[in-house]
Amino acid sequence: MFNRRDEKQVLPTEVLALLREHIESYEQLELLLFLRARPGHWCSTQAVAAQLGWTEALVEESGRVLQRQQLVCSKVGKGDLLLSYAPGGPELEQTISNVAIAYADNRLDVVKVMTANALDRFRTRAVGIFSSAFRLNKRPPQGPTSERSNKR
Repeated sequence: MFNRRDEKQVLPTEVLALLREHIESYEQLELLLFLRARPGHWCSTQAVAAQLGWTEALVEESGRVLQRQQLVCSKVGKGDLLLSYAPGGPELEQTISNVAIAYADNRLDVVKVMTANALDRFRTRAVGIFSSAFRLNKRPPQGPTSERSNKR
């Protein structure tokens, strides 16, 4: 089984943090690194989809998430969404470079970290859903009283 302590020995702390806080899927990571390899260029979702063998919808969704994370920027050009690598500062750019190096050198370790992060997000969401189902401060249903209570 994958041990959280092992990941810290292999990957730098800032790489672990970026993967945990900014990247939710392998597609997002692949898209980020694809765009990083083309700095200063605007890539259409159609062209990216063709290059990566994905659907345009997957490229668009991944691009929108990366934009919200301030890793890429987007604009609309001739009816197509265009994406460009645009990390939100030099420190973030350096961390992304470290992610790219880690992914090239230790792909399996990066995949293990991303899988562990996905499981952590799933567990956190499941606990939230489960706990909300058993809240003690639930209010009784409101509305007209039932027929049964009116007969008494």
